[in-house]
Amino acid sequence: MEQVQTSGTLPDLSNKTAVVTGAGRDIGRMIIQRLSEQGAHIYAISRDEIPTEGLRDNVEPMQMNPTRMESIQRGSERIREEVDHVDILIHAASVSIAPRFRSAEGHELMLATNYLGFVMLAHELAPAMRLSESPRVVLADTGRPIDVDIDLDRLDADIDLPWDVAYAHSRLAAMMFALELSNRASASRLSLVPVMGEAKDRSLDAYHSLRRRYHTIMDRITGTPPDAPVAPLIYASTATEARRGGYYAQYRRGRLRVDQIADRLPPLAASQETRNELWQRTEDMLGIQLAIA
Repeated sequence: MEQVQTSGTLPDLSNKTAVVTGAGRDIGRMIIQRLSEQGAHIYAISRDEIPTEGLRDNVEPMQMNPTRMESIQRGSERIREEVDHVDILIHAASVSIAPRFRSAEGHELMLATNYLGFVMLAHELAPAMRLSESPRVVLADTGRPIDVDIDLDRLDADIDLPWDVAYAHSRLAAMMFALELSNRASASRLSLVPVMGEAKDRSLDAYHSLRRRYHTIMDRITGTPPDAPVAPLIYASTATEARRGGYYAQYRRGRLRVDQIADRLPPLAASQETRNELWQRTEDMLGIQLAIA
């Protein structure tokens, strides 16, 4: 296991444009606050309207439905028209629900939010990201163990899978795509850096006073900064040392554990053949030819 020491100080981001999904979640808000403090121009994307109170002038809220490909295309077109380049794309939108539902376009809702919307957004923003000197595609992950392997035939099938299996499939698909994107970018000698970061969701603290009090006390004892739950994502998004295909997770105060995405995947999901097949099936589901790498 490798480790990296974080300085806690971010570089100047005043010439950077970032697109952050999941802006209505605690994780998304933490990311936006941290990046905006350093001057980044941020498109804060959420399914619902975002309260503007407390947002800096360099944060632009944008409503976009991550399960509707048409909504993603319209929003991406607007971004491409307004800025010359996109430097950072962070996908922090995520859903884990039971019972299962389907999107308006017929896709399983968790798969549409956690995977297909991420792929479509990366595809649509690719022209603007190619104009960046060092573009990053960053996927947020819960870090929870995955105890199933991928089954592509059941990925978006109209069958009654247990919700936790369907959720695991959506996470695996997103991780596989990030890994394959990393490999293809490397083979094409592109500067694109796909990377993953672990995020600790504390949204339940708002509903559980004991849980909130526990986290508050422990943070004070350990000297943990308020943005610690998203520290791996911030590092992956901004550090020049962040490695393509890396998976960054919390370890100890001021230190992150560094793995490879491939090492976090079960055998079938990690195989090149399966990733190639997922890439092709994703193009079929979205009706596009992916032109990211």
